[in-house]
Amino acid sequence: MLDVFSAAVSALGGKVKATTRVGNKALQCSVAGITDLVRSFGLYGHSSKTKRLPAEIYGLALDQVGRLLGLLWAGDGWFERNKAAMTLANRLLLEDIRHLLLRIGVHPRIRRSSKRFH
Repeated sequence: MLDVFSAAVSALGGKVKATTRVGNKALQCSVAGITDLVRSFGLYGHSSKTKRLPAEIYGLALDQVGRLLGLLWAGDGWFERNKAAMTLANRLLLEDIRHLLLRIGVHPRIRRSSKRFH
């Protein structure tokens, strides 16, 4: 997955630096060289609670939408019993993702969770 992400960032003119935290299996990535691109989509300076998908995303072909959803899933999604789930702090971003899922024929439900993640 890191190779795919790095190739995508490289295609945009950026560079990925990946490190593993000691004693933890988590991988931390920093991306350099795409600040202007991020600003052009209106994403710069947003937090996990305020970011949204750029309007341009809604014009993508279905195969591109599928790839984007796959990348979002790789970061925030999981399977539990007989369902697929995703947890985000941002209800509006979940609505954006819901819209894309509907475009590819998936009918998701959004529900509020009482679980807290740190």
